[in-house]
Amino acid sequence: ALMDRLRTTGMSTAQMAAYAALVTRGTASLATQRELLAKHRDRVRETIGEWRRALALLDRKVDFYDAWLRTGQRPNDGPAHARRTLTPTTRRPRKP
Repeated sequence: ALMDRLRTTGMSTAQMAAYAALVTRGTASLATQRELLAKHRDRVRETIGEWRRALALLDRKVDFYDAWLRTGQRPNDGPAHARRTLTPTTRRPRKP
């Protein structure tokens, strides 16, 4: 169960193997086991923060498009976008 959870959190198979090897050493490696898991926990927390920021951006963009579709007009979501007069079907020119 723990190994499945670690895999779900993005722990590499090499890290899981290292953890499993530490566990087989018993109580002599408790501090190292704890350190390995604590470092991974820090990475998981960092990833969760990144995913939350990404989710917030996606929420804003979906809301933006919902408003555009609802009103038929591009919402003004800031100075950079106020200059543009695109419609939902307008394509931007491709960059060379």
